[in-house]
Amino acid sequence: MAEYGEDPLMSSQNLTCPLCLEMFKDATLLTCGHTFCRICLENYDETQREVADMACPLCRVTTKLDKERVAGLPANVTVNGLVDDCRSADVSHKATDDVTKCTACEFGKDAVSFCIACSYYMCEGCDEGHGQLMTTFFKGHQVISLDDVKEKDISIDELSNKCSIHKRDDKDLFCKDCKVFICYKCTIVSHRDHVIKNQPDVVDELKNTVDRLIKLSESTIASLKENIGFIENKKEGVQEATQKLRADVMEAVHVKSIQLQENERMLLEQVDALQERCDGDIDTLKENAVHRIQNISRSLALVNDGIKTRHLEMDRLTAHSLHCEELEAILSEAFDETSAKDILESVKDVKFLPTDNIHEEVGQFSTPTCRIINKFEFPKHIQGMVKKNINSVVIAQYGGQSVIKINSSGDKQDMQKLPSMFYYDIAFQSRSKMVVSSNSYYEIHVHAKDGSRLATMEVPRGGDYPKVSIGPSDEILVANKSSQVFIYESSGQTLTHTIPTPNLPKQAFAIMSGAIVTSSCDANPSVVQLYDKDGNAGTSIRALQGEYLYPAVDSKDRIFIAKVKKGTLLLTLYELEGLDLRKKAQFEELKISPGSNACYLVCLSRGMLAFACGCWLYFVKVPYI
Repeated sequence: MAEYGEDPLMSSQNLTCPLCLEMFKDATLLTCGHTFCRICLENYDETQREVADMACPLCRVTTKLDKERVAGLPANVTVNGLVDDCRSADVSHKATDDVTKCTACEFGKDAVSFCIACSYYMCEGCDEGHGQLMTTFFKGHQVISLDDVKEKDISIDELSNKCSIHKRDDKDLFCKDCKVFICYKCTIVSHRDHVIKNQPDVVDELKNTVDRLIKLSESTIASLKENIGFIENKKEGVQEATQKLRADVMEAVHVKSIQLQENERMLLEQVDALQERCDGDIDTLKENAVHRIQNISRSLALVNDGIKTRHLEMDRLTAHSLHCEELEAILSEAFDETSAKDILESVKDVKFLPTDNIHEEVGQFSTPTCRIINKFEFPKHIQGMVKKNINSVVIAQYGGQSVIKINSSGDKQDMQKLPSMFYYDIAFQSRSKMVVSSNSYYEIHVHAKDGSRLATMEVPRGGDYPKVSIGPSDEILVANKSSQVFIYESSGQTLTHTIPTPNLPKQAFAIMSGAIVTSSCDANPSVVQLYDKDGNAGTSIRALQGEYLYPAVDSKDRIFIAKVKKGTLLLTLYELEGLDLRKKAQFEELKISPGSNACYLVCLSRGMLAFACGCWLYFVKVPYI
């Protein structure tokens, strides 16, 4: 704070360049906010021309320079304006050829001298009186002639060690924060809490710093010169190393070209294998269609021969009736109109994905994902589900007395109705015979196509209602959460075999090879296990807590396993190797509606699955792998 009667603009220490310690000349602003004389910054920049930016001499914050370097930095207009005002207001900063008035008396005469100790300009009279008192009151005062100041072209401030704000006080202290000399009053007014040092100490420190920097600079320059010699001596070594690198690159390219050729051969082999597999499947479809034509023609011939006989004996009448039933069953089977299309679409869905990284292999083939093509909600939980043909299933609902046939488009048809019982699970044998698990814990019924009951089986009671499935020879498999799987001959009259199963399965399926696939379904833990007819165990797949496994077998003896967990369905395809399962593909998770943990999975065709969970039925398209 300026003393009474003093101009605030005279606080010149706030307008002093930290580098030259003089009042700013063409004040220039850095990004950090610090200001310096432009000429000081240009001199400073000469020492670091090799770097693109400038570090502030005070705080080291970097200022970005353009191609003009310091000349391109902005001027501090505010500081330059204050400097101009200060110079015009402070008489000590005026040019000595201006008219300076006496400040020691009240007459306003022209000044001829200046007393540094008194900080007064004096006219001839005051100068004479001041001189007469030099041996008493003004002893030791230094008086300067203004003519001498004019000849030497210097300012009064340069000759005086007095504070420009507090005129009578010497600037014998140094503010380390502001890098300026100040008086003791300034430490209280404008430099509170700053680091203040005595002038002699500052001079000693500066001398020590200069000496240290001189020695360090000489040592650094010597080391740099020695380093330059070292670098030049290593130039030949660099050339040798780069030549080796060139040779290594050429060798790597050669090896990579061989690897790429091998990768190309392997990829083309995969394409050939895909074509061979699909061609084989197409041929199989064609053979099946031809075989079906032959069966129809053979059955039709037997039917025609029988009807031509005028008098049919009882045995021949029975045989003729059976022939008619067989022909009707063959004709009722749906045509496989989708498999060939699925095979073609599966090949088209496979894409070759070239790699973006030139250091890796050529690329790889994409794996098509499965997707839900349709879903349907029923008013009650689905209790049982079985394949009807390649795009439809038959389901039984909780507490229902009839079963419903539904296809992937949503077309529905009510089928057999048995008022005397509830359906719990269903399966179909040849000639459209239906095996029904009812609301009894131990009874299973076999019904003809017209609904008449052909047989009733009593199953040893287990921990749940029995679930049924049909084997390759029309045998009936029963699982009821007991420690064994029951196998009955096709009529249902005789229990032919039992297989011990410690995992208490709720589902069991026979495959063409003779193995039995079991699942404990919604038990914790849920386990899928393979057995042979003698009860020898093979692969077991165990789910984590809260995950439930449901298997299904397709026409190629491949096994799909559905893992159900918190509204998600994860399908995995396995191939059978004896009693072991080898994972062939795992598809992306599908989102399903949360429902009961009692679920069913059925393979309809090579590219279509049906999945039931709670009240929901899903038709899922899977890649033709």
